[in-house]
Amino acid sequence: MKAARSIDAILVEVKGLAPALVIADEVVKAAQVRIVDVEGDAGQQCMLKMIGDAANVQRGAEVAEAAAARMRAACTTTRLMQFDDRADVPLIYCAQEFSGITESNLHLLPRDEPEAKGDTMQALGLLETQGLTGAIEGADAMLKAADVEVVGKEKIGAAHVTVMVRGDVAAVKAAIEAGRVAADRVGTLVSAHVIARPHEGLATLLP
Repeated sequence: MKAARSIDAILVEVKGLAPALVIADEVVKAAQVRIVDVEGDAGQQCMLKMIGDAANVQRGAEVAEAAAARMRAACTTTRLMQFDDRADVPLIYCAQEFSGITESNLHLLPRDEPEAKGDTMQALGLLETQGLTGAIEGADAMLKAADVEVVGKEKIGAAHVTVMVRGDVAAVKAAIEAGRVAADRVGTLVSAHVIARPHEGLATLLP
C-alpha cells in the first residue's frame, strides 16, 4: 500500500454545476478551507471537495448547507475527519479523468497560475441549462444584452450545460437575466446565478 495523507474534508454533493460553484465561493469566503476538486459524476450531480482544519471544516459545512437551502438546491454534506486519502487510490486528491459520455473532463481542478488571481476582479455569471439549445440561445441573449464575455462552457452529464460569462457586476446581472429568459423560452433552465466577486480559490478552478 502506498502512503496516505490524513486530512479533514468537507464533501458537498449537489445537483448541477452552477449551485456547486456558488456554494464553493461562499464556503471559502466564510471559512479557512481550500477547494481541491469539483468532481462531476457524468450525470446531474457534482461533488465539491474542500479541506481545512476541523473547526473550519465544521464551519464550512454549515455555510454550504445554508447556501444550498437558500438556493433550494438539494445537497448532501459530509464531514470527514482524519481521512486517509491513499496515494494509489485517491478519493479526495484525484487526477483528471475524461468522460466518454460527456466528452469532457470530470474534474475542475485548481490551476497554479498567477493570472487566476486577476479573475476575482470581474463578476461571474453562471447559466445552467439541460440541453444545448437553451445554453446557446441563452449565451446569445447574454452577449446582446450586456457588455460581457463568454469565458467557458462546462458539461457535467445528463445534458447539463453551464455557460460562464464575465464582466462588471451590473453587466453580468443584466446578462444573466436576459439569458435566463431566453433559455427558459426554448429549453430547460436549470439555474442562473451571479457571483459578484469570486474568491481567488474559486477563480483558480475556472476558465
